[in-house]
Amino acid sequence: MTAFLGSNTVYANYVYGGLLLGDSGGKWVSFGPGVFTAGGSHVVEWSSSSAAQTLRAQQVDYQFQKWYRIVVGATTISYQTSIDGFTWLQLASVGLTDYLADMTYIGYGYNSVNGSAGHLSVRSWEVG
Repeated sequence: MTAFLGSNTVYANYVYGGLLLGDSGGKWVSFGPGVFTAGGSHVVEWSSSSAAQTLRAQQVDYQFQKWYRIVVGATTISYQTSIDGFTWLQLASVGLTDYLADMTYIGYGYNSVNGSAGHLSVRSWEVG
């Protein structure tokens, strides 16, 4: 799954947006713009849509428009970012079932944990 995402999240505290993976038990992983206290990218695991989250990885680079790619392999899920869509940086790699029991849902969305305002633009989307 690959998407070009843009966000106006600058120094917003606890604002997340991006690609979403969800399992049948209600757990979610979000991957995209927004981090705890600075601009960049994140991989966050959510135990439910309203429960506390765990930050798996973050990249503070102040690039608010970039490519995001999730690669599902035979045994791993890789979370990658790119500024140009050609050169990819792996932000995190986890075992296929380390957190999600299955991959029932895919999509994109935006979450504001502390009421911070945010905006997510999806400019390209490909699943395949």
